[in-house]
Amino acid sequence: MGRGAVKPSLLARWHAHLRTAACGDGHARGSTRGSHLHARRNALASLLGDGSEVRLYEDVGDYDTIKPIFEEILAQYNAKRKPMNLVFFEDALEHLTRISRTIRLPQGNCLLVGVGGSGKQSLSRLAAYTAGCEVFEITLTRGYDEVSFREDLKKLYGASRAGV
Repeated sequence: MGRGAVKPSLLARWHAHLRTAACGDGHARGSTRGSHLHARRNALASLLGDGSEVRLYEDVGDYDTIKPIFEEILAQYNAKRKPMNLVFFEDALEHLTRISRTIRLPQGNCLLVGVGGSGKQSLSRLAAYTAGCEVFEITLTRGYDEVSFREDLKKLYGASRAGV
């Protein structure tokens, strides 16, 4: 295979991963349950790096393979920032790889919907740290209004200009 060629087995697993990710309800459309479970067990991610190189998908095997990688990243995060206690079960690793992949895209963003306390914010912070991004957070208060929102946007855009 030439440079940039993708192995057929990797391409099939990547397609299954994307199909599963697109059908976020946990059911792959048009496939059997066995292939759905196979797709869930095989994470495709681009992890670690300084962001200067082109990052292609790399087959990292199953979640048991990437769990120690994310545990090491979490230890680095905890040493530099307010510590987080996370348990990396399979669904958390699946969401973490998906968030990491998405925010690394040009203008990549995610809308995470779920009940409070399910780990959306923690996984997003860790994915941002992995991608080398800074987190900007708006704190809503009782008197938060449009003027406050515009002030927060000014802070955000001022911080992004300073970082460029």
